Amino acid sequence: MLPESRPLQPGTLCFMMADVDTSTERMHIIHQKNHRFNHQAMFIREPLLALREQGVDVPQFGGPWLADTCEDGCITVNMTRSPMDARDREDYNRSETQMHRDALRLAGLLKEHVPEFAHAKIVSTAVMAGIRQSRRVKGIHVLNGEEYIHAVRFPDAVARSSHAVDIHLSDGEGQVLSFPDDAGYIPFRCLINDTHRNLFFAGRAISADEDAFAATRVQVPCMETGQAAGLAASVCLLNGGVPVQETPVDKLLEKVHEYGSCIENNP
Repeated sequence: MLPESRPLQPGTLCFMMADVDTSTERMHIIHQKNHRFNHQAMFIREPLLALREQGVDVPQFGGPWLADTCEDGCITVNMTRSPMDARDREDYNRSETQMHRDALRLAGLLKEHVPEFAHAKIVSTAVMAGIRQSRRVKGIHVLNGEEYIHAVRFPDAVARSSHAVDIHLSDGEGQVLSFPDDAGYIPFRCLINDTHRNLFFAGRAISADEDAFAATRVQVPCMETGQAAGLAASVCLLNGGVPVQETPVDKLLEKVHEYGSCIENNP
């Protein structure tokens, strides 16, 4: 496993609210259309921080980040935040329990202090607390933040990500956000190591340092690396059951392109 040099990123329990007035201009942020932009709802964040300064009980929170749904007046809220070590089930349970309480408290503060939420109510929460960071496997190559930010090309790239390096701080409401020059590349060597014959890893477990991980941990690169790992397994089987370290990368890249990856042909 790769070592950690700083505290793990906090967890989040997203929740959904109905009967929100989404017609106002500042609620247009729920559509999140702008690239290279932090879609924090500052019209919520700033009043909540001001309330805390006045001594009001405001739980730790992030963002908030809001997103629309298929139902009018119904939005998802990414807001709760709690330090979490998901490698420890007791700590995970503690954090998840706390965020259920915080979700109710934060929803009440929104109803009371943000006009668009005056008639809103929580209608659901995520089935489990979201984990931003836990274990990562050390691969043949460890993708680093500089390689990702500067979109370094790799001859064995099997996935790309345009997400910012997005580091949520576990202590307080802080966030460190850095946007890449271009969509970053993830090489196949980050999905395998040199010791385990039949092991691929994908999603948040890929071989990346803490900075690169802060960008590759999100949904699209997780799906792309998952697809690449599955395709690599089939390529190994179709080529005599070779170990993962001997995967015919040229044939893998053909499959990756065939299945619609957005990676252009490598030089």
